[in-house]
Order: sequence, then structure tokens, then C-alpha cells
Amino acid sequence: ADVGAAGGDSILTIDAIGDTDTLFLTNVQGEKMVLTESIKVLDTVTETLRSTGVNITEESEVLDPMYDGSVFIANIPSHGMEADNNLLSISNIAPDTIGSPLTARVNISSNSLQIQDSSSFSTFEGITTSIGYALVGGEIIEYSNSGSGTIGITSRGVDNSIISTHDAGERVFKYELSGVSLRRINREHLIPNDSLLGNTREIDNLPIQISRSPRVSGRDQLSFNQEQTAGGAFGRSSQNYQYTRILPNLAAFSFGDSTNIRSVARTISGTSAGGSEVSFLDQGSTPVNLNTWNTFPNVRMVASQANEAEYLQDLPRQKSFTLGLTLSSTDPNLSPVVDLQQVSLITARNSLNKPITDYADDPR
Repeated sequence: ADVGAAGGDSILTIDAIGDTDTLFLTNVQGEKMVLTESIKVLDTVTETLRSTGVNITEESEVLDPMYDGSVFIANIPSHGMEADNNLLSISNIAPDTIGSPLTARVNISSNSLQIQDSSSFSTFEGITTSIGYALVGGEIIEYSNSGSGTIGITSRGVDNSIISTHDAGERVFKYELSGVSLRRINREHLIPNDSLLGNTREIDNLPIQISRSPRVSGRDQLSFNQEQTAGGAFGRSSQNYQYTRILPNLAAFSFGDSTNIRSVARTISGTSAGGSEVSFLDQGSTPVNLNTWNTFPNVRMVASQANEAEYLQDLPRQKSFTLGLTLSSTDPNLSPVVDLQQVSLITARNSLNKPITDYADDPR
């Protein structure tokens, strides 16, 4: 297909139609196409367009919300974020841009970046702009393109990145992934909870929708420009750890009948995969045994720090799991002992990605 500069005047060669009645397009830039003309065919003899009398749908529509250009999939094995109100924190996702080396050292007080090739920095998120973001070392810098091997610095240490010096030869990357600013990705996200995207959530995958603001509609609507697997070796995300069983390991010793260690676990609820339980509810304190498996009647979880800070203000120190030990003795000369340098917690749950409901016809 030959496509005009703004997407118009497209000529598509179709060898055979068969039973096809729908045209599917991918990587389309902009919100939608509004078409009012009929389909025309090219007469190869006269080299003119001839109308077929078949009208085109007035405008294009998104086939699936997963492919509307604003969604990426976070692959987080057993993420534990099944409830609709979970917060996901993402950091250190790397840009996919090529980058260009610095030709001069950058000091703390420098107001520009001297780079070998600044041509790619004249655009940001697919449009010509005077302001963009670059990554050099671990520092995010807001820049204004000055052209000819120089980009001006307008702000240092963006998003709490560490301001530092950068030597000549260090590469400068436009801070983008698939044509979208990484500032829209490396941040805290509320996972989609609508009936469309929310239902695509899986036990190891989370669909996340970026904010397109201010380019939310029209011809310049912001979208990812390609489908790819990306992130880099240092990409990190938060997650919850769900469990129905725990094994609290402690080096704890009580001596004879005169000493005793009583242990309780204060937990919160979790939402099972495909379930409807409410997350982040205080489940109170439950007696548990140390150094052996303990089973709970419903799903519990250790929540991420982002979720703890958001939803557990009423719990001590906003902690989703607390192990309490009460040491007692009837002998004034003897005490139980706990070595806090040897402490661990093992959690376990069953992973059911598609529970059986139709026992008569389901072959499993």
C-alpha cells in the first residue's frame, strides 16, 4: 500500500477478496479515519479510478481495546493484583531509542548537552516539539532542541532521578519507548477496572493504559507506534504476594514448661484469580505455629508498598503482614530466646488460571 503524508490518498492492491467484508488496519496514527466516499477501483487500462458503488463505513473503529494504541502489557509472574483498585508502580524501564554519544563532559551546572547527532531530538512522541526528555546515565533531563549537535537543558533530575556529571562518550537517549514518553510508563498506575480491559487481566499479565493527555483525540492522538517486547534488564515493578498457607521461620527457643512463645499473624484479605473477594480488609490476628505450615480459610496477601500506603492507613505502620510474638516465663531466671537475624516467611497459594465450572462437558 502507498500512503500519503497524512494518511490520505492511500492505494491498496488486493489480489483476491473472497468472502472478506472488513478491512483491518494496524499502526494507524491518530484517533480514527472519517470516510464518506465509495470504494473505487483502478482501471489498469485507462489508469483512472472507477466507482464500485459500495459505500465505506463513515468512520473507522477500534477492533479491540487492547489494540487502541494506549495499552501495554506488564508481564509480572504471579503479580497478585486481582482486585480492581490495585496500584502498580513501574520503574527503570529502558528506552528503545538508539542514542548518541556526548562530545563534551556535562557538569552539575551545565546548561546544554553537546552530542554527536541531535537530529532525532527535534521530535518527541512523534511530533515536532521544542521540549522533550532525554536519559543520560541514570539522570532524566528535560531539554529544548537547539539543533546542530546541541540540545539545551531546561531541567535536571526529572522525576527524582539523581543529578550527576556525565563524561564525554556517554550515550544520550531520547526518553521514549515505542514512540511514547517513558514518563508515562515509569510511574504509578491504577490498573484498568472497566469491563473490557479489566477482564483481560491474567494471573501473570496486567494490561496497563497510559494517559494520553493532552493528545487524547483527533489526528495527533498519542499512541504506541509498534508492538514489541521491551523493558530492559533493570526494569522493576511492584506486586502483591497472595497466599493461603504460610511458613514463618524463626530461630526461636523456649525451655521446658516454664517458658513459652505465643505467635499470632495479623493479615489482610486478597482477591483470588477470577474471584470476587474484597482486597485490603483487615483479617485481624490469628494464632500461628512457628516453623511449620499454617493454612488460612481464604486468600490473604502481603501487599506492595504502594498499596499499603494507599489502603492500609488504619493498620499499625500501614503493614499488610505483622507477626507478633509474646514471650512469657514463670521462672525469673529463664527467658525464651528469639534470634531476629534468622527470620524468613514462605508463602504459598494454588495457581488456578481457569477454574472448572462445567463438570459435565469440560474435558479436564
